[in-house]
Amino acid sequence: MKQLAIDNQSRLIKHLRARLGERRRENATLATKKEEIRTQLNNAIYQGELIRGDNMDLRDDIEHGLYREKKMQEDIDRCRKELEEEKQQNSRSKKRLENLIEVISSIAKVNQHLAQQDEVLKNKIKQNKKDYELRHQLTIDMLDKAEADVQGWKTQVAQLNAENAQLTHMVELLQEGELLREPEEEEPIEIEEPIAAIGD
Repeated sequence: MKQLAIDNQSRLIKHLRARLGERRRENATLATKKEEIRTQLNNAIYQGELIRGDNMDLRDDIEHGLYREKKMQEDIDRCRKELEEEKQQNSRSKKRLENLIEVISSIAKVNQHLAQQDEVLKNKIKQNKKDYELRHQLTIDMLDKAEADVQGWKTQVAQLNAENAQLTHMVELLQEGELLREPEEEEPIEIEEPIAAIGD
């Protein structure tokens, strides 16, 4: 009887040790999962900051962010499934698992918000591109008009210079003609024909 009691006690101790080892492994698994989710959360926040700050490479960042979001969502779904299994296996960790699920939901909301911001940024880029093209075309039109005006002014200046040269030559001819005449033979100067030439 005594030997039977000792054997039962020995089996009970082995059983309890096995249970203790299993619980320790479960706790280690939970700690690992928690660290993985914490790392994923930090990565998600980091990626969100990169998406907000980097407008130069926004299209590449959006595609990369969507790819990472997809992978992260798959990881989240996998973690959620594993957490649900852990929840069924270890009732004492129920509160921790619920908190982790809340963290995962928060990550999903952050990702959704970032996706909306990315869409807004893409729309802003499209609108800015349209505005730039419109301003560029208006500038080109203004430059063409200014060039045409300058060309017209150059033509007018050339015409005025030519008329000025004709007038100067006529004045010189008139002055030379007055000097050659005798004082007693002064006659009125007829300038109708030169004036007509100026008009021409």
